[in-house]
Order: sequence, then C-alpha cells, then structure tokens
Amino acid sequence: MEEIIPKPKIKLPLFFKVLFYVLMVIIVGMLGFYVHLTNLENKTELLLIGLEEILIKEKTSEEWQLEKEILARQKKIKDFAPLFASHRSAQNFFNLLEENCHPRVWFSGIYLNLQEFELNLSGDAETFQALEQQILIFQGVDDISEVNLSNISIGKDKEINFALDIVLNPGLFDFFNQ
Repeated sequence: MEEIIPKPKIKLPLFFKVLFYVLMVIIVGMLGFYVHLTNLENKTELLLIGLEEILIKEKTSEEWQLEKEILARQKKIKDFAPLFASHRSAQNFFNLLEENCHPRVWFSGIYLNLQEFELNLSGDAETFQALEQQILIFQGVDDISEVNLSNISIGKDKEINFALDIVLNPGLFDFFNQ
C-alpha cells in the first residue's frame, strides 16, 4: 500500500543556499569581465589600425627608399639560405685526417668524392705494422664507416706503397657541424 500522508519537503542546509548564490555571483562577474575584455580588445585593435595608418602616411621618401632596400636585401638572404643549407665543408674532413694519421705513414694522394662520400688515399708506410695500425685507427673513427686496402706493394726504398678506399659518414661534411 502507498502512504497517503504527505511528507514534508527536505530543507537544504543554509550552507548550500549560500554557496549557490555565491557561485551565481561569480559566474555573472566572470561573464561581465569577459565582455569587458572583449570590448578592450576591439578598442585596442582599432587603435592599432589607426596608428599604423598614421605611420604609413607620415613616412618620408627616404624611409620608403630605405624600406625598399631592406626588403631587397632580405630577399637576397632568403635566396642564399638554400645554398648554405646544401653547402659542404671540408674542414672537418681535414681535421679528421690530421688527428688520425699514424706518425710512420705518409699520404701522397687524395681523391675525395663528395657525392658518394668516398675517399681514396694513396701513400707510403715504413712497415706493414705501421700500415696495419693506420687501418685500425681509421676503423675506430666514428665518421668513417668502411676502410678497404685496395692496393699494396713494396717500393724501391723498402717502404710499403698502398691505397685505401674509405667510405665516410655524410654528417662529416655538414657546414653547420663544425
């Protein structure tokens, strides 16, 4: 059976009522602040447009000429940017050779192919041991990915004539990697 007696409404505590009104005041305040900021933004944009118009009107012929010159130079700089990005620098390569040459090995010929990143070195070594040590030094360098002995012979003065084929890492020649 259902009860016929009406139940009294549950009264909310005073805390919830006060909290409700405080939150309503905060929401209305935030909406008012938003509208105020939007108006300020619009006024500032209009003021900025007006100031830009004044600046454009008050430029002298000298300033116009200077601006054209600056824009022309800026265009030239933009034109050279791709050239610098693709530029190869051999400075790191020569530093690598200087730092990793055995004292008893002399190089007499260098051929560097930058498209394939291949290096052909020919030279002389005092002994086979010095040549072997030079090859091991090159194999231990991070910027060298492959070292092959392509030619070897004994010269007139008992020196070891040789040719090395070396594959270099492309990052060695980056212009900005110096």
